[in-house]
Amino acid sequence: MNMKKILVAMSGGVDSSSTALMLKNSGYEVIGCFLNMHTNNQQAIQDAKLVSEFIGIELIIKDISQKFLEIVKDDFYKEYRNGRTPNPCVLCNKEIKFKELFSIADGKDIKLVATGHYANRIYDEKNKKYILKKSKNLTKDQTYMLWRLGQNELERIIFPLGEYTNKSDVRIYAEDQKLPVFDKKDSQDICFIPSNDYHDFIKEYSASINDIILDGDVIINGKSIGKHKGIPYYTIGQRRGLGIAYKEPIYVKQIDVENNIIEVATLENTYSKGLIAADYNIINDEKLKEGVYNIKIRYKSKEKLGTISEQNGRLIVNFNEPISSIALGQSVVLYDDDVLIGGGIISEVF
Repeated sequence: MNMKKILVAMSGGVDSSSTALMLKNSGYEVIGCFLNMHTNNQQAIQDAKLVSEFIGIELIIKDISQKFLEIVKDDFYKEYRNGRTPNPCVLCNKEIKFKELFSIADGKDIKLVATGHYANRIYDEKNKKYILKKSKNLTKDQTYMLWRLGQNELERIIFPLGEYTNKSDVRIYAEDQKLPVFDKKDSQDICFIPSNDYHDFIKEYSASINDIILDGDVIINGKSIGKHKGIPYYTIGQRRGLGIAYKEPIYVKQIDVENNIIEVATLENTYSKGLIAADYNIINDEKLKEGVYNIKIRYKSKEKLGTISEQNGRLIVNFNEPISSIALGQSVVLYDDDVLIGGGIISEVF
C-alpha cells in the first residue's frame, strides 16, 4: 500500500481541517473523507468542501446515515429505554467510523488513516506493540473514546493533534494558515443531537417508532415522592430536572425498568465500592495484567484508583474508595499513568 498517501477524516471543524493541512504541509498526499452520518450535516459538508478546496485536496463524501441509524442511534435509544447510559462515540469509533475509513482507504490502496482526535499513538519497540497515550492537552484528551481499538487499527491510524498542549494552539495554527473555519465553534458532545439535550432525541425517536413512554413512581427509602416522565429520560447520578421538591438534594440511584420505578437517594447513599464490566478490550491484545490502575467511569469524570482483575471474561473493579453514581452502560476505562490500557462496558455495580 502507498505510505505517502493518507486518508483524513474530515468533519468541517477546526481540528480535522488543521489535521489535513498539517499532513499536506509535512509531505503527505492527502485525501479527505467526510462520513455523512445524519441529516443535520449540510453545513458541515459545505465547510469540509470549502476547506478541501482551500487546501487543494480531493474530498470523498460517503453517506452512511442508514448504518449510523441502525447501529448508533438505535443503540442509543434502546440503552436509555433499558435504564442504561450509552457512549455513542465509543460505539461509533469501533463499529462505524474506523471501519468505513479503512474500507475507503483500502479501495484507494492507502495504508494510513488520520483523524483529529486528541490522542497519541506510539510504537513500543520493546514489546513490538502499538500503545495509546493521552494527548498532551489533557483537557481535550479523547483516549476514553478509543478504548475499543486494537493493534490492527492502531497499525494504520495516526493522530497529529496529540502533541499539541493547548487547544488554542490548534486554532492559532488554523488562523495563521488562513483556514476558512479557524473561528468555527467546537461541535457539541453528541453529534446527532443539535440541541445537545438527549431528551429531545428520545422524544422524537420514540414518536418515530410509535413507542409509548409511560410515567411512573419516583421512590426514596421505599416510599413514592412523586412521578417521573419516563425511564429513558433519566440517568444514574442525575440531580437536575427531577421535578421533585425534597428536604435535601437527591440523585437518581437506580433505574428499575421492569417496575417502571426511578429510585433516588441523598448523596451519601449513592456510593458503590466496585463494578463489573463486560465486552472489554485490552489495547495491546494481550491478557490483562491484574493490579492497580487509574480508572475513569465517565468521559469527564476524574480518575480514581482501583484494583482490576479478570474473571470469566469480565473485568472486576474494586475501587480504593467508594465511587458515587456509577451508571450501567457507560465505559470504564483503565490507565497506567498516561497509557490507555483498555476498557469495558459497565454491566453491574456492587
